[in-house]
Amino acid sequence: GFNWECHCRTVESRRTLHGHTDTLHVVWDWLMLDATRAREEFANYMRGFDEETGMMPALVRVGESGPDRVCSHPPLWPYLAWKLYLVRRDRNFLEEMLRIGLKNVAWWEENRDTDGDGLFEYADTAKPQHPESGYDGSPRFEEVTDTRFASIDLCCQMALFYQCLRRFAAELSETALRMDFEARYEKLADLIRTNLWDESTGFFYDRRDGEPVRVRTIGSFFSLLAGVATDQQVARMCEHLADEGE
Repeated sequence: GFNWECHCRTVESRRTLHGHTDTLHVVWDWLMLDATRAREEFANYMRGFDEETGMMPALVRVGESGPDRVCSHPPLWPYLAWKLYLVRRDRNFLEEMLRIGLKNVAWWEENRDTDGDGLFEYADTAKPQHPESGYDGSPRFEEVTDTRFASIDLCCQMALFYQCLRRFAAELSETALRMDFEARYEKLADLIRTNLWDESTGFFYDRRDGEPVRVRTIGSFFSLLAGVATDQQVARMCEHLADEGE
């Protein structure tokens, strides 16, 4: 594979540190310019996958302790895997992505829905020193020390994950899996629309102990990318984007 050293390299230790979420940004950039290079970078990313647990670790220290399994990072790799597949229609590649996706989605469901309400929480809420969400130091996580905190962006990213696995399965003629992930998507989308939408302000928020955390961040707009928002909710969200006073 292509050896890539990400910009997360620490100055103090001079060690090579692969930030997995940063690697995905690089893959996306290269996909616009050079699909072959994008595949090489994506292969580097997938080397961090933990076959035993199904976790995709946030960091990989090259030549040292290997993957950092304290926390993961936003599960957006299936979306990029689908984009990469569309370039060459490599069935073997898609079969491998489905295999890994089934393990990784199970890890998220087992480890990031700790209260069993069907909504998902980042590790930031219990381990603020490990910003799994990518929102380092975000005010949305201030004074949060437990996991009774549904993260709007993660919930939408998981809905997108289900969508991607449904597409993988459909392309591979795996009918039962396609139907399974279609049902999971619809169930989660309904939970997001019902529990994380605030009609009074026309915005999607995180939720803590059943109450909205009214801190507006770009994370809420994953509801549009994942397609979980109704037409009316999309219109209300777009009003915020057009409001120069916000």
